[in-house]
Amino acid sequence: MEKELFVAPEGLGAFFKDALCDLNNVFVFSTDVVKNSWAEWCVSHPDESGVDVVLMERFIAWDKFKGEVVRGRDADKASIPSILRKFFVSSLISENAASPDGKTIFKKIINPLFRKDSASFADWISDTLRSLKLWNDTVSSLPDYKFDDEDEDYLALYKRYSDFLNVNNFFEPSWVEPDFSATGRHYVIFYPELLEDYSDYIDIFKKCPDITVVSLPKNELAAGKIPCLKYSDSRKELRRTILQIRKLCTDGGANTEKVRWDEVVLNVPDLQTYRPYLERELTKYCVPYVIKAGSPLVQNSAAQVFTEIQNCFNSEFSYESMRSLILDEYIPWKSDKKVLRENLIIEGNKMRCICGFNEGAVHFDSWEEALSATSGTNSRELEFYRELKHDISAICNAKSFDSIVQAWVIFKGKYLEEDGFSKTANDILGRCITELKELAKIENEYCQGENSNLSVSNHYDFFITELSKKIYTPQSKNTGISVYPYKTSAGAYFSHQFVIDANQKNLEVQYKKLGFLNEEKRVALGLVAHDKDSNVSKSFIRLYAADFQNPECEKVVHFSYAENSFAGFAICHNALKQEDARNSALDDEDFILQEKAYLMGKDIPLPLKLSKVQKEQLEKFQIFNKPETENENENSQSETSGLVLEKVKFTLIENRNKNLAEKERDGKIVITQSDMKDFFPCPRKWIFSKVLSLEEETLDTDLMKTYDMGNINHKILELFMGDYLNSHDPLPVCENGVFENERDIFEVLKKHAFTAIKDFRGDYSKSPLSQKMLESQIEQLAQNILTFLHDFLQPNVCSAAKPNSKTKTLGYGGCMVRGVEKSFSAKNEGKNYNYYGAIDLLLSPATKNTDSDAWIIIDYKNTKTPAKKDIMVSNEKLGDFQMPMYISLIKANKACGDVDVARFYAIKDASTSVAIDINTAGCSKDDFEPTMKAFGRYSDDFEKIVASKNFVPDLSKVDKHEDCSKCNFKAVCRRTYEVAKRN
Repeated sequence: MEKELFVAPEGLGAFFKDALCDLNNVFVFSTDVVKNSWAEWCVSHPDESGVDVVLMERFIAWDKFKGEVVRGRDADKASIPSILRKFFVSSLISENAASPDGKTIFKKIINPLFRKDSASFADWISDTLRSLKLWNDTVSSLPDYKFDDEDEDYLALYKRYSDFLNVNNFFEPSWVEPDFSATGRHYVIFYPELLEDYSDYIDIFKKCPDITVVSLPKNELAAGKIPCLKYSDSRKELRRTILQIRKLCTDGGANTEKVRWDEVVLNVPDLQTYRPYLERELTKYCVPYVIKAGSPLVQNSAAQVFTEIQNCFNSEFSYESMRSLILDEYIPWKSDKKVLRENLIIEGNKMRCICGFNEGAVHFDSWEEALSATSGTNSRELEFYRELKHDISAICNAKSFDSIVQAWVIFKGKYLEEDGFSKTANDILGRCITELKELAKIENEYCQGENSNLSVSNHYDFFITELSKKIYTPQSKNTGISVYPYKTSAGAYFSHQFVIDANQKNLEVQYKKLGFLNEEKRVALGLVAHDKDSNVSKSFIRLYAADFQNPECEKVVHFSYAENSFAGFAICHNALKQEDARNSALDDEDFILQEKAYLMGKDIPLPLKLSKVQKEQLEKFQIFNKPETENENENSQSETSGLVLEKVKFTLIENRNKNLAEKERDGKIVITQSDMKDFFPCPRKWIFSKVLSLEEETLDTDLMKTYDMGNINHKILELFMGDYLNSHDPLPVCENGVFENERDIFEVLKKHAFTAIKDFRGDYSKSPLSQKMLESQIEQLAQNILTFLHDFLQPNVCSAAKPNSKTKTLGYGGCMVRGVEKSFSAKNEGKNYNYYGAIDLLLSPATKNTDSDAWIIIDYKNTKTPAKKDIMVSNEKLGDFQMPMYISLIKANKACGDVDVARFYAIKDASTSVAIDINTAGCSKDDFEPTMKAFGRYSDDFEKIVASKNFVPDLSKVDKHEDCSKCNFKAVCRRTYEVAKRN
């Protein structure tokens, strides 16, 4: 190194005036952004720079300097391509994976136990290669240093890589002493402390006379000199910063001329989080902007097709991965595939083709099994699935990058429209294919030779990994303020560089020499002292705080942070001087706040200022709120009501009559308990659910859905109780926690469990995958029901000698089964409605129970029974209508007696809730009579509302939080939301 200079960023102008005169000088900057800004400054400030034109080849960025300029003294060797470096590592990992136990290449950095699944180490090891010579030189300088297994791994890696470089006439840029004598150039590196990997080169550059380093003066890095505004929250910080930028660019300031939009930069440390907020606020405040940050290629809409193909293959064509690919509308699928694609996903949803699995050596493909089992109904979908699976597998199983290109061309030609992609999407796809062809070129050049031992274990995964690291930044012709990620523009020449979210976490930057080593190794190699000096946070802050303005201009604070940021609580970075933001005067220029105050009827100090967007929105608001004429409103209402009323009539009369005998059909409406549950307190919910049969469409699917297990348990109990109904035998009695014929009952339950899971009425019966799972759970299903029956079929007596409020009917062992899922109807003389319902279980007491001769009503719940406040009327409000309905049906049926017990039972834990129980004090038939009368009033109200044809909910009875928030139809109900002040 010829010399090291210390120059503050404000002094670079004078430095360039002298340095530009020497035509051999080439200037190296940390990033292209910094490079371009200073090249433009030189041209736009000829009086200060001494030139009015510069050769851009004299201004280069650090990455280009490393890759193209740094050369070893051996002219025959070339710098190793980064991709080839990864090929080398991938081959080494494959060789290590294939090594026998005890003879692996690596003992520590890749655990031998997991060596066969170590492909993910490739990137980390590739990054490590650049620093291995520095590591080797460091450990070689310590004669007393003792090697362990990890050091032996690094040494083996270093030797292997060195041999590979020598054999193939390559060099690693960070390993060689550069020789610039052939070019005659002298290189000036600006602020190398900003460069993360500069420590790999520093010892080499010290020996090179053709390099000058320009660093920050040490006295420039004192903490606490640079102010930073503190805001209470990120929204305020963002809004005020944008208002400050608007002021600079539209009004200027005291002794300050207006600046151009493109002379302002906004730097954001956590741009991924802030980006949507930034885009919204900058657009809202009419600030032109260009976000100079891209995203990985695979995260862009068009290129996602490659990752979606990978996900399908790697997940063995799981439902989620297939849905993501097939329904991705960014992909221009051929129109003739549209119906097939949609039908395939619909059928996969119905048949729950969640994933495949292996049974021994046999692979179970849930799609293949499900679609094949439909007796040809889905033959076209099955054929489409097989073709798609074959073509995706051809891409992902490709043994070379050229084969991937060929397989992609076939896939694209078969499934995608030739010109269906937009220009932007085509550009992105073109970039992806270019990267793929570059991989193929390097593979063909270096991996196909007879003596080459380079290989890639999985070509397509390698390709996707590379794409994920390639950042795509779309070219934009827009101009405005530039938005950069933090660190990108540090040291660049711009009139104003704002840094928001400048908290301790975001601005802390620490580079470590040989960063791949753990703390123990760092202590042993004496790197701890270097680590303390390698915190460059202050350097970045100082460069961002560079003041290129006229000293007489109004000073603007460019750093700010918020205590409550979008990412959580934050504190100011310790290198900054925290100040409370006292710039509320900016709010006076905030036309958004003014509009809000105006619409709320508040006085505003200034004439109302509106942006073009605001004016357009207010005009739309006025048009939308134009009153409708009375006739238009009446016509619209009558048309809608007519359609609904026809469906109401069909639901309550025509459709219900199908369940009734001919003599019971009298033209009255027929009410069920589920009608009443949905009807009260909001009739509109009943219209949505029972009349219009609205269901929330979803393409999400699960192996077992919410009510599946409850339906299976109900079916098992139905079949079990049905045996005793048909045989006229009393139910078995469980005493001391066991049945006398326990084993026989368990075998019967297993048989019924198998029948239940095959019940055609359950969607789970149509899913081969669900069936596989359920078949493996037959014994558990039977055991769950047996455990429930241990409690449920205890002796049919009172749980204590004398009934009280805590006693109950102990069980129903010995009772006679009178009905299982038995349907009843009841006519109501003098009323305009009838009842209909089906009761889970109807029993008559055991012959030994001399205290009761009336009927027993049981309703099963799978996990939880209704609360007492819902079962019994309270303050004229009734929450559950099942037991009043069932009791009404029983009383109306002359073949049945009175009801002495009416209870709910949870199958999960045999917990119970009571409506009527002669063995529970306070729960007699007489105690339940107020509830029965309330049920009658509810029934009358149901009929009246239906007859009135007015289903608007009574707002005095509907609790918006209690009722509306839990409603499945809140998204389509006008009660929940207010749009433009109209309910």
